[in-house]
Amino acid sequence: MKKKSRKLSVLVMTGLTLYAANGFSMPAIKEDYTCPIGKEKFSSFDYPPQCPTNKFVMFKNEFTKEELKKYEKIINSKEYKAIPQNLPKEYYLGRFYEMAGGFSDKEIGETYYKAYIAQINENFENANTLKESLAKGISYLEKSLPMENKSEFPWKLAYLYISNKEFDKANALVEKQDKNVHLERIANFYYTLSDIEKSQIDYYGYDYMDFNKESIDKKTKKEFREKALYYLQDVIKKNKGRYSEEELFRLVDLYKSLGNEKAIDEVFSKAPSEYWSLIVSYYLDEPIGSIGDVYDEKKLATENNLKKALSYADKLVKMISKNSKDSIEKNQYNLSIILKAEAERRLGKFEEASKTLSKINLADVKDTLYDYDFKILKERINKKDISVGQYIPEPIRY
Repeated sequence: MKKKSRKLSVLVMTGLTLYAANGFSMPAIKEDYTCPIGKEKFSSFDYPPQCPTNKFVMFKNEFTKEELKKYEKIINSKEYKAIPQNLPKEYYLGRFYEMAGGFSDKEIGETYYKAYIAQINENFENANTLKESLAKGISYLEKSLPMENKSEFPWKLAYLYISNKEFDKANALVEKQDKNVHLERIANFYYTLSDIEKSQIDYYGYDYMDFNKESIDKKTKKEFREKALYYLQDVIKKNKGRYSEEELFRLVDLYKSLGNEKAIDEVFSKAPSEYWSLIVSYYLDEPIGSIGDVYDEKKLATENNLKKALSYADKLVKMISKNSKDSIEKNQYNLSIILKAEAERRLGKFEEASKTLSKINLADVKDTLYDYDFKILKERINKKDISVGQYIPEPIRY
């Protein structure tokens, strides 16, 4: 059973989890441009834009007459015109920077990094320029070391090392950074390499990459997960045991990827009550705000995990007063009831689920974001239906 879910985001406010409609989207703006060399008029969504005919990349807003005279000679040269037409603008810009001179190793290296990433994400089929972008990105960024600004983190060079299977170099570069300044970035770097986050391919048909994921073998991926866990634990220690929602579930995901289910239960047992509703959803494998849909319908939550979900949902219901006049607490109470009834439904405890759901005052959920979940849940309970659907988030609109 598949259905497209309403996409809801979770707001955590003063320890309370609320639903909020995610109707926010940012449309891309197509702008009109005039190429400073040749005066060709064109429209583009991109920044910096690239002139369609002569392939000049407008890497800044204004150019002097002297610059344009120099740059015109470059883009009209045989070398520049020999660049394959279907390559990303970042590759053109990297070559341009080299030919023009006057640009730093860091600028050129970062541009080739972007050219490499554009090629692997947009499936350009030019193996030579792909290898060239990777090699030049590494070469120029290595020459830019050490970084003058100690607050900067060498993400791009580290990702290029990973893409080139130079894992020892990546580790050495990242782990020698000042941990008093970059500990969170180090933890985040290794978490990104762990390949734990749910792929966007199943949802949107693509999965944007900051590095070539295919370069990492199974053994190395496990090592990165162990490092990610180690540094994330250090971050939490640094913060005296406090952690954000993101850090909590990254910790849990890492334990799961390393096969340590017991550690997950221990982490959750010590988690503040503000995270209980999210813990229920974790054990159900259901996104908050999408009751009855699961992340993976081919690998459903075990009966043991459903029981754990019910346990936390029960604690949540008992903690919150039904008679509170505070609208936020009323919303949280209704959420806790829905989560508990859902856990009972998934366990086939339909009589208990019906009794639990009856505790909600219909007037409190009518014409609210809970209305849909309440009606669907009630219908499934009445039908003694334990089925679930595959969660499919709405695509992001630009």
